Amino acid sequence: MTPPEAVALLRRSNAYLDAGAYAAAVPCFAQALERAPALAEAWFGLGGALVGLGRAGEAEEACHRGLRHAPAHPVGLSNLGAALSALGRHAVAQGCFEAALGRHPTCRVGVVIGSGDRFRERTVRVRGVSGASRGAQDPRGRVGSRDRAKRGCRR
Repeated sequence: MTPPEAVALLRRSNAYLDAGAYAAAVPCFAQALERAPALAEAWFGLGGALVGLGRAGEAEEACHRGLRHAPAHPVGLSNLGAALSALGRHAVAQGCFEAALGRHPTCRVGVVIGSGDRFRERTVRVRGVSGASRGAQDPRGRVGSRDRAKRGCRR
């Protein structure tokens, strides 16, 4: 069972992530993981925050650690894909995005191009998937918001 303090820290971390405050989210996720090292959602959130900070190598490791606890989790797969994409490993990233969408068909996945605050994003179109149930599709074919694409398909 997950300690209540870890759950509270995870909620606070996710609020930072939602606000785009990646630098504040990282230590908060780390504190949650000190209390509950097997909390996969915290590893995935940490990975998303690290991608947002341009620290893709660390993000990849965080996502892999979370996937050890929840191997098929679409958030972990999507955030791992974003980290791999930021590292220039687009073919492997595409496989992660496809796996995430296979497990959660309305999952929004994104490709990070560049790093830090000035990166561009686009939504990956995977065979047979044209959009997501949440959020409208814009005229350029992207689904969801910039922040959602940066952090994967977190609920």
